[in-house]
Amino acid sequence: MTAVSFPRLGFAKRLLVLYGITFILVLLVADWTLSHVLQKREWAHLQSSLSRQASLISDIALPLLQQGSPLQSRIKLLAEGTDLRITLIGPKGTILADSSEPDQALAGMDNHATRPEFAAAFRKETGISTRYSMTLKTKMLYVAVPILAEGQVIGAVRTAMPITRVDV
Repeated sequence: MTAVSFPRLGFAKRLLVLYGITFILVLLVADWTLSHVLQKREWAHLQSSLSRQASLISDIALPLLQQGSPLQSRIKLLAEGTDLRITLIGPKGTILADSSEPDQALAGMDNHATRPEFAAAFRKETGISTRYSMTLKTKMLYVAVPILAEGQVIGAVRTAMPITRVDV
């Protein structure tokens, strides 16, 4: 009789292990899928938020550009207390203001006309780009929109945020 009970116990253990492995695999697939979906949703939300902020800032920047007002102090004030980086560039790609740079560093900054997000903004589109920022030493999401006056692009606004929490 003992020989008969061991195979039943062995079968039950094998079945339990099989169910355990299946359960763990299902959990891993569900976790990966949910994580991926949530990352994509957060990524889309961040892009949308940066686009809205850039559009609002372009509305604020338009009269300042037309009046020749000092931009750097206004841009720093808008970005104060946030992780948001705001950059304004002129139609030739020169930096007019940057919330992450001191006033005296603006003249020494590279021309930004060829950056993908600004190139799109100068085509009257919303430009989106992701890359490593040498200035801030982190991976950033950049969104740029044109500043339009009478249908002409007179500059562009770029908003950017670190993407450390939403890295896809």
